[in-house]
Amino acid sequence: MAEYEAALIRERTQAGLIAARTRGRKGGRKPKMTPELINKAQRMYDARQFTMAEIAASCAVTPMTIYRNIQTTKPIPEHP
Repeated sequence: MAEYEAALIRERTQAGLIAARTRGRKGGRKPKMTPELINKAQRMYDARQFTMAEIAASCAVTPMTIYRNIQTTKPIPEHP
């Protein structure tokens, strides 16, 4: 009986999620790093005047979030 009830709950949950998606809703948490914050962090990093902790503090996130969202390596230029 418990298995049947769990299956019903699972089925209703999936139906609700699908209905929400068709209405344009997304699940999950909103990202803290907006495109504007990502650009700000990238500019600060590229300036080479700030530590990662300072960049993170100015964006109100952790350094790991900054590392996840910015490019820390320069692309290798192609030779003609």
